Amino acid sequence: AAGPKSTGNLRGSKGTLWEGGLRVPGIVEWPARIAKSFVSDLPCSTLDIYPTVLAATGTVAEKQIQPLDGINLLPLIEQKMDTRGKAIPFVAQINRPGAHAALLDWPYKLHTDASGARGKKGAVGGEVKPVLLFDVAKDPNETTDLSAQQPERVAKMTAALAAWKSSVTKSLAGEDYAKPSAK
Repeated sequence: AAGPKSTGNLRGSKGTLWEGGLRVPGIVEWPARIAKSFVSDLPCSTLDIYPTVLAATGTVAEKQIQPLDGINLLPLIEQKMDTRGKAIPFVAQINRPGAHAALLDWPYKLHTDASGARGKKGAVGGEVKPVLLFDVAKDPNETTDLSAQQPERVAKMTAALAAWKSSVTKSLAGEDYAKPSAK
């Protein structure tokens, strides 16, 4: 049954953008490349799979669609990476204006349009404002909003999230694809 214990007492639940819906373990087995098992707490995303497979296979797709939202995780697999360098974006429904969205730029996580989000109170709850900022390394339950104390960070992350959402909307409209040449 879903509830606070099913998410380790993290706010939210599966299908939400709160930590209770996003934090899941990832397991990679690749005997030819990973000689010794290890644990990393570096946040990763399914967005990272495609860039990693491209790098692992030495493939440069001629008509590769840009931009790629994820990063190549081979340096992490080779234990040569300890910071991400690129934020991880999330959106509940990209086609719905005002949908709950989040940006994880470790250790900070920004939520926008969370007031209508499913699971907004979740396991731990807390006030839901239009924009929320949490240090999820120190506050994985997302209870202490830092947006008022860090307006510059909020502005920067909000702009980055808006740019990503615009990019996704363009991709959905086919604007990232090359136009067919006339014959």
